[in-house]
Amino acid sequence: MALRNAKGYLKDMKARTKSLKDDRDSLDEKFKNVTNERNDMHAKFETAVMQLRQKANYKNYMLE
Repeated sequence: MALRNAKGYLKDMKARTKSLKDDRDSLDEKFKNVTNERNDMHAKFETAVMQLRQKANYKNYMLE
């Protein structure tokens, strides 16, 4: 009886482990996508800031 219970428990734990691994793989993929999106947004922000600085410097130059 104990062996049957142990086998059932092992089967349940294997299924749970597989489910957790699948969830982790899914979360890793989502994290990778979000990280890429964050990096793209940061690069666009830096570009916009640089353009604004150049525009402000040009206006300041023209006012002198």
